[in-house]
Amino acid sequence: MSIRNTCNAATRLGFEFEGIFHQATIYKQRNRDTAWYAVLDREWPLIKQAFEAWLSYDNFDPEGKQNSSLSEMMRIALDS
Repeated sequence: MSIRNTCNAATRLGFEFEGIFHQATIYKQRNRDTAWYAVLDREWPLIKQAFEAWLSYDNFDPEGKQNSSLSEMMRIALDS
């Protein structure tokens, strides 16, 4: 998985970008940067609500296709 995909996934899951820790570690004789993402405890209840709505049986049609995406559920939960 590329770093861009990882960052997009973290954001899609409700994490917010906090920053980059440059030269965080050395691995195979190379410096590695670390991107930091976080969810605060006060944000978690709304994010949890979005996950539960996204995964609920009501979000799937009889063929098993999603009615609403996680991004849509996050937007609804965080806008309320």
